[in-house]
Amino acid sequence: MSLSRLVPEYKTNPTEKNFHAPHKEPNKKNQSPKRMAVVLLFLSLGSFLVLQTSRPLSRLENYLNSYKKITSKSKKLEGDLGQLAYTSLQGTSRVSSSAISDLKKTTEGLMDDITTTSASYSHVPEILKKVSYIDSTFQKLKLIQRQTSDVTQITPFLLRFFSDKEERSYIVLLQDNLEIRPHGGFPLGIFLVTFENGQVTQIVPYATSQFSVSTSPPPQYAGITHQKNFRLSDGLWDLDYPTSAKKFLGTAEKVFSKPLSGLISVNLSVVSQVLNRDVTNQYLQILTKQGDNGDFTRLLMDEIIAQLYQFTPSQISEVLQDLSPYLSSGDIRLYFSDTGLESALPQSLTGQLSFPGCRAKVECLVNFIYPVDTNISFNKTGSSVSRQVSVSSSLNSDEVLTKVAITYRYPLADQNWPYGPYKNYFRLILPASIKISSISRNSQTLPQNEYSLEYFGSFSQLSTVISISPSSTSDLEVIYSQPLPTQPVFHYQQDFLSQPGLQTQVGEFFINYPSIWYITSYQLPLLAQPGELKYNAFTSGTTKIDLDISQSDTRL
Repeated sequence: MSLSRLVPEYKTNPTEKNFHAPHKEPNKKNQSPKRMAVVLLFLSLGSFLVLQTSRPLSRLENYLNSYKKITSKSKKLEGDLGQLAYTSLQGTSRVSSSAISDLKKTTEGLMDDITTTSASYSHVPEILKKVSYIDSTFQKLKLIQRQTSDVTQITPFLLRFFSDKEERSYIVLLQDNLEIRPHGGFPLGIFLVTFENGQVTQIVPYATSQFSVSTSPPPQYAGITHQKNFRLSDGLWDLDYPTSAKKFLGTAEKVFSKPLSGLISVNLSVVSQVLNRDVTNQYLQILTKQGDNGDFTRLLMDEIIAQLYQFTPSQISEVLQDLSPYLSSGDIRLYFSDTGLESALPQSLTGQLSFPGCRAKVECLVNFIYPVDTNISFNKTGSSVSRQVSVSSSLNSDEVLTKVAITYRYPLADQNWPYGPYKNYFRLILPASIKISSISRNSQTLPQNEYSLEYFGSFSQLSTVISISPSSTSDLEVIYSQPLPTQPVFHYQQDFLSQPGLQTQVGEFFINYPSIWYITSYQLPLLAQPGELKYNAFTSGTTKIDLDISQSDTRL
């Protein structure tokens, strides 16, 4: 059998793409001026298309080159911060003021570069922004911007702190946020840290349980817990962190018989990040098996100190990066008795309870909402009880009517310690201008003798006790009103604060208004339709909603 019998035969159709015409020499006589004009037209069009393509690519190249320079400068900044912290911790040499000044110049220059690069990104064509790599660079750029902004804000504090040559002692308070308290959790341990010439000279750990010194309890605390004494282990009660810190340091000074210059509170979730393991879960397992923490606190604090001294500058840089979100969430808070140091801190780090100012130049209506849980059953329900918050605000021509609905879910069936029934002293901080319409718990109107309403400064405080048994849920609903501004054009802003230390919280916000009104939202809503906006809450920090409102269909 011949090979040709095994190979299929193909016929060439002149109409198909694989048709090849016989080669002929071009007839130069047929190249008329009209034909030449067509050729020139196509050449011009091709040049135009190349030019139009090269411009976006050139813009993209400029952006990427700027981005690479910023990432390089950002890494240098991280290294400088790590070296600064390493020098202070190891006590190898004094941190100089010139080093802090150089740090300040670096961050300011980096912020300028980020602003310029962000502007160049806006000129990149939208189709290129959808490329995953390009999008990831911009997300990284925004992260660098936030971190650099944090460093910029704290450099005045660092400059003042490291220029102090006197010996000063500070308390670092380790908090157990499985037992939730206003600023994180139950005081588990104390590090007494001594500084001199900007260097750490001594770190001594103590368990708060070993101290018996006490003071008179706050009236609210005494009323709901029936306790006659308030010890260090009872922690930070006031919602304003500086106020709580002053009282805590006053008691601690009696314990240590020496003046104390500041307090830094840190939750267990932060320690998990530093040690790169789930400390909270390990602690809970020990409590469940043994009924108490045994030597856990002492061993943990010894491990933290040992790890701090073992860190290299680059490792400290990584830790500082990882801790940045905990500063904004309030899981790390700072207070200094020196008014100069305290005033040099960004307000976001101080935990000061202050009423937000208007973020617009027109008349303003501010709706401030801060729900705070405090575990007064003294058990460890923090990882088992979840909190869901829904805030609905309805605006009409006279007022804004707000409904705050909070649902607690406790799915665990275990009745034994460290779990068992959860008793929560609940406080809801609202503007002083509100008028309460109704308060209900589990769809039943709450009797007046089961809650209190107090006013202080620009705030009002609604307080009640919520008891939640294992395998159950509990709902609380508060409805209140605020008068609308007198002008038809005004700014509405809603600030919702998340409590530090909460492990499981979700939230959503709804804004309803007459569909004839014209609304401009400064934040991107999850849902937007005539007469309704919906937003998701941040899991930590402050969720802000800013709306410019005109009570007509006229644009602002």
